[in-house]
Amino acid sequence: MKRRANPVLGRQNPIRSNPTMPIRKNKAKILFVDDDLVVRSAGKRIAQELGHTPRTAEYPFLAKAIINRRLRAAKKLRIRFLSDLKKTKTPEIKALLRKKIAILGLLKNSPVDIIVSDINMPSGRPTGIKFVAYLKKRYPNQKVILHSDDFENAQTIQKNHMDALGNTIPFVTKHQYDPESELRDWIERMLKKKADAAIK
Repeated sequence: MKRRANPVLGRQNPIRSNPTMPIRKNKAKILFVDDDLVVRSAGKRIAQELGHTPRTAEYPFLAKAIINRRLRAAKKLRIRFLSDLKKTKTPEIKALLRKKIAILGLLKNSPVDIIVSDINMPSGRPTGIKFVAYLKKRYPNQKVILHSDDFENAQTIQKNHMDALGNTIPFVTKHQYDPESELRDWIERMLKKKADAAIK
C-alpha cells in the first residue's frame, strides 16, 4: 500500500522508524492562492524550479483548509514526540526530539513558509485582502506576498494594503515586464530572511 504524504514533513517521515535520525533540511512550503489556473500553475512551477514544495488553492477558504490540515498533522506529531521524549533515556535522542518539538511549535504562528495570494478572487472581489488580514491576525509571523494583475494602481494598492494590514507586505504585479523574476526574487529574499532569523 502506498504511504500518504505527511502534510508537515513530506512523503518520508524517518522519525517513525528511527528517532535518532538527524533533522533533515526540509524544502520550503509555499502556498499559492489564486482563482486563475494559469497563475497557480506558474507559481507551482516557480517554486519547483527553486527547489521548494508548492501547494495551490483556488480560493481563500480552500487555502484555510490546507493550513488547518497542516496544523492538525503538526499537532499529532508534536504529541507523538512529547510521548517519545518521556520514554527515552538517551541524551542525544532527547535533544533531537526537543528540537523537533520546538520546530513544530513554530507552525502555530507561521503554518507555511510563504503564502502568495491574489487580491481579487473572483475578479472584482478583493477577498485576498481579508484573507491576508485574517492570516496576519491569526498567524502573526506568517510571510505573505500579495499578487495582483492591477498594474496601473499597483503602487496605490500596495500602500493602502500595507496601511490597512499594518505590515510591510510585498506586492508583485502579474503583468509587469518580468513578474516571474520579481516573484522569484521575493520568495528567495523572504526565505533567506526567515533562515537568518532562525539562526539568531
